[in-house]
Amino acid sequence: MKKVYVFLLCLFSFNVSASIIDIKNFVSVINTDFRESQFQNVIKPYASQLELERVEGGGSVFNLYRFRNDGVMINVANNVVLAVVMYKEGEKGMRQFNGKMPFKVNFTMNRSQIEKVIGPPIECIPATTINNVKVDLNCTYPYTLGVQFRVSYDSLNSLDYQTKPINMMFSSSINKAF
Repeated sequence: MKKVYVFLLCLFSFNVSASIIDIKNFVSVINTDFRESQFQNVIKPYASQLELERVEGGGSVFNLYRFRNDGVMINVANNVVLAVVMYKEGEKGMRQFNGKMPFKVNFTMNRSQIEKVIGPPIECIPATTINNVKVDLNCTYPYTLGVQFRVSYDSLNSLDYQTKPINMMFSSSINKAF
């Protein structure tokens, strides 16, 4: 992916102190047009913390809305919100997401513990390397709220049940880009 530009997006002129993002609200905008008021209203309380990165790859242009201090990123392509990603501390320069996690899982749990809570995955894509970039083990779990729930684990071994998550993502059920 070719990085096009990075800039701080300042949409609104008010201050927000340290916040904890409400993931349910963020998930509610998946599959919506980011130009709609629904999306704007969801991100508005966190706008002072928002960074926007625009990247090109695979014939598409992606807008990545990063909330580094809250450990959350929203992925938008072709004006549609495709995914909401929650990160562990330090992953991709993010702070750890400390809000209420889906299914009451957290970043201290290993894969075995997570699957005891939410059940076995629908599929797991083994870790690999693409263009010298490590792509972690990704497991997709049963659909919820009309979207997929995926967990990326810090392991190259698809049979490693002691590995811990590096990010957790809600994404469009038709989204194969992430």
